[in-house]
Amino acid sequence: MTNSKGTIYKSTTIKVVNNVRPEIVVSSNYSFSPKASGKITIPYQLTKKAKVTVVITDNKGKTVIKVLSDKWLSSGKQSLVWNGKDSRGHTVIDGTYYISMSLTDSRNRKGITKKVQLKVDTASPSAKVILASTLFKMNANNTTTAKFSLNETSNMIVNVVNERGIIIKKLISKQSNPGTITISWNGKNDKNQLEAEGKYRYSVQLKDSAGNITKMNSDVFSLQDWRIPAIQSSKDYNFITKGTKTFTYTLTKQGKVSIDIYQGNTLVKTIQKDVNTAAGKQSFIWDGTDTAMNQAADGDYQFRINVVDKYNLSQTFTGNIHVHLTKIVISYPDVVQFTPYEGSEVYYKLSESAKVTIEIFNESNEKVKTIKKNVAVNEEIQNFSWDGTDDNDDFEYGDNYFYVITAQTDYGQKTSVKGKMSSDNKQMSSNSKPTWLVDQRFAFREDTNSSY
Repeated sequence: MTNSKGTIYKSTTIKVVNNVRPEIVVSSNYSFSPKASGKITIPYQLTKKAKVTVVITDNKGKTVIKVLSDKWLSSGKQSLVWNGKDSRGHTVIDGTYYISMSLTDSRNRKGITKKVQLKVDTASPSAKVILASTLFKMNANNTTTAKFSLNETSNMIVNVVNERGIIIKKLISKQSNPGTITISWNGKNDKNQLEAEGKYRYSVQLKDSAGNITKMNSDVFSLQDWRIPAIQSSKDYNFITKGTKTFTYTLTKQGKVSIDIYQGNTLVKTIQKDVNTAAGKQSFIWDGTDTAMNQAADGDYQFRINVVDKYNLSQTFTGNIHVHLTKIVISYPDVVQFTPYEGSEVYYKLSESAKVTIEIFNESNEKVKTIKKNVAVNEEIQNFSWDGTDDNDDFEYGDNYFYVITAQTDYGQKTSVKGKMSSDNKQMSSNSKPTWLVDQRFAFREDTNSSY
């Protein structure tokens, strides 16, 4: 207490008495298998320090063993351990037992006795496995199934294993109730890849709530690959030079492979017949000739690859071969007139349609100008003009230049020619011209009948 004259202090003693009764906090149900785990540990919690007594009785109330007798334990987390044996050291039989937990605090106040039900179960869970079939004809769209008849609630793990016992696919890992459970497998492993042909089985593990474990295997079943074989290859090939051409393809499964060359419906040549070929990347070679070893004429042909597997499943792939051995020809004049500040005009002729690039070079072989680049040009007389300027539209001051015409067909054949542009008339007189390129000369005379 304080006022203007001073402060007075006064204290007293207060006695705090905890009148709260002690309590045990524990779960009410447990399952236990002495055979599986050897002992059970039951956690519980005391709300305050107390003397604890723990007695285990059978379902008739008869004492099996006294685990604790008026043992002082501090408040907080505790645990009770029992090895499944009675007071004489004998393992108890399967059945329902009760754990009575009573307690008294330091003021001799009793807490509420807790009773925990404990099921002793040493019987392992069981299941019967029935395969839908011992033969699985896998085709990438179907599955094989099996039924499991489970006798009690268990954590169930089912895997597919191969002949060496290696896990291929994890199918189930969950708690399952008693009854019939149907599982299926599509033939794929844990990497989502189809498995190879062979012997497989289901590996099963069951674990009940008491910890009893059962491991078992199903009967063996055979996996057969009934997928229709597939062939992958490029759809179009160009055959533009004499010699041999290699064609590549890929098989999804092993089989007997036949390869033929056709033109329309006419057989040109058989490359191979019913050759046993492994799955994966493969190739064949054609030399461009027919059965009589005559060179195939230019045109469109087809290659047909047929594969038949051991189950007589087949597939055929057809691709195109564009044979074009005749080279494209560019007809052009060796030299054309070039006039400084005016330029030049060039006529040329293609033996077939192509994409054309035309470039102008000086005497130092430096490119001066690109007239056109990869422009589609028809099979006929063509021409182009150069105005004497470079790519920056500045005039060139030399006397001699060169033009390069490059033509490329749709089949990949490429031809280039080089002609000259000259302001020297002497070079023009010795110029070699194609027959189709004719000079037109004109003369003028006075008309005496005309009047002005």
